[in-house]
Amino acid sequence: MLTVERDNKRGGECFAVPTIGEIEGKLLVYETITVACLQEILKHPDTHDLSAFRETIARKISSGCKNLKLCCDDMSATREYALQVFDEATRQAAGK
Repeated sequence: MLTVERDNKRGGECFAVPTIGEIEGKLLVYETITVACLQEILKHPDTHDLSAFRETIARKISSGCKNLKLCCDDMSATREYALQVFDEATRQAAGK
C-alpha cells in the first residue's frame, strides 16, 4: 500500500502515485469493512434504521465535497456513488 514514508522503500511503495493494485486494495478494505459492519447492524434490524444511515452518508459526503471545493456536478456524482456503494453493501450484508 501507498505510505507517507516513501524514502528508501522498494517496489511500488517508493512512488508518489499509487498503482491500480494499491487503489483496488484500499477499495477492497473499505468494502470489506462496510459489509462487515452492515452485517453486524442487520443482525438487529429492529434497532437500526438504514434510511437514517443513508441520510447521514449523504450529508457527510456533501460536507466533505464542500470542504474539497468540488463543483456541483462532482458533488452530486460523489453523493450518488456513495449511496450506491452503501446500497450494494447492504444487499451483500443481507445475503441477497
